[in-house]
Amino acid sequence: MPYYTREPDNSCLLPAYTDLLRNFCRLAVELELPMSLHAVHEQAAMALQVLEEEMVPRAQFHWLKADSKTVAAILAAGHFISVTPEICYRKRDQDLCRAVGDEQLLLETDGPWPFEGIFAGQLTTPLFLKHSVSQVARIKGPEEKIIEEQCDKNSLTFLAISIGDDL
Repeated sequence: MPYYTREPDNSCLLPAYTDLLRNFCRLAVELELPMSLHAVHEQAAMALQVLEEEMVPRAQFHWLKADSKTVAAILAAGHFISVTPEICYRKRDQDLCRAVGDEQLLLETDGPWPFEGIFAGQLTTPLFLKHSVSQVARIKGPEEKIIEEQCDKNSLTFLAISIGDDL
């Protein structure tokens, strides 16, 4: 859902984007594929409503910025929430990580993006995930290896990939 590129007075375009989201939801259900969404702030609740109406069973809310009520509703619906390397330096993302259960947490880098903090001036790379895992371990308590294994399992669950008990 557009948020950062929208003009303040273009709310008339929102129904068109919502219809487009519905079409993607229907296609995801038909093809039995998960949805990955960038729906932030008030649009997260609206996107969740569309997911529920279209009966989308699995979705990931990528780089989520939403109020605690919406976060709780996303989690109650069984969807996943991913955190970015901003978890290493932004309190908002650290608080979000605390709110997400271990079995619904995903990690991402979403590059290229000009991250700040320890990543300032660097090109985004999957290697940033190691820092994210360390930060999640500091926040949630388990060892980094346990966090890695759980996030790997969550990714497979989200993507509906079964590889047996080897993971």
